[in-house]
Amino acid sequence: MENIAPSTPAWGLIYAKSDSPAAWLDAGRLAERIYLEATLQDYRICPMSYLTEHEEMKSRLKRVAGLSGSAEPLFLFRAGRAPLLEKSVRRDLRKVIV
Repeated sequence: MENIAPSTPAWGLIYAKSDSPAAWLDAGRLAERIYLEATLQDYRICPMSYLTEHEEMKSRLKRVAGLSGSAEPLFLFRAGRAPLLEKSVRRDLRKVIV
């Protein structure tokens, strides 16, 4: 984390008042809108799920982001400009699953 933080032009964090299925659904809807708007503005989004999925890292993230004790970080992402990459070649599903 310390290696990528200085090179990241912008960070985003979606959080909720509490951890619940409804909060996750709302966060997913908001993340979808962020991805779409970023694409329209020629930005790229890179999710950083490790920091919101592991308790020790989540605790540190809450402290760094200045979130209150009950707030729950749900989706952390990096944003910036980057070239589009070619689509990866997909193997025929019949060759992958036997």
